[in-house]
Amino acid sequence: MSSVSRSASPDVPEAAVGIARRRIDAAGLPPKEDVPVDSGFFRALARDPSAMARIRALMQRGMQERSRAGLDFGEAVGEL
Repeated sequence: MSSVSRSASPDVPEAAVGIARRRIDAAGLPPKEDVPVDSGFFRALARDPSAMARIRALMQRGMQERSRAGLDFGEAVGEL
């Protein structure tokens, strides 16, 4: 049982939590054929000079590390 399902009420059967999680994951994931398209859009946008400058600034502030920028990402982006 994962930590997420452990946080559910002890009265909820583990199988029910597992089924609910799979349905939520399925609803939130794009179709496989959309992944390369979205990835291409992301790569194109990430090459924009202003995006590169923001990414560089976030990395200098500790993005992808256990830091304030990494743990409070939304606020760190808002400060740029």
